[in-house]
Amino acid sequence: MGLAGINNRGEVIGYLEAYAFRWTRSGGFVQVPIADGFLTAINANGDASGVIADGFGSKPFVWTASGEIRTIKLPAGATSGGAVDINDNGQVTGTFR
Repeated sequence: MGLAGINNRGEVIGYLEAYAFRWTRSGGFVQVPIADGFLTAINANGDASGVIADGFGSKPFVWTASGEIRTIKLPAGATSGGAVDINDNGQVTGTFR
């Protein structure tokens, strides 16, 4: 098991084998509802940024505290990328190539 981040409410993100998760005191462990993804950061609102691996590279995404998965469009010409961090306003930093 690896832990990737914790916010000021004590919510934790991490991975166990090939599965990414969020842990909260009230809800316990919840698995990210996607295959081949991992989380990189969590903000004070409980929104987490991450990376989805696919057969062609990787794509950045946000898993909101409410459970919604939002993929982030890569810049024109980019074939792969990932989200690195997310702030409390929901703004995401990342990489692409």
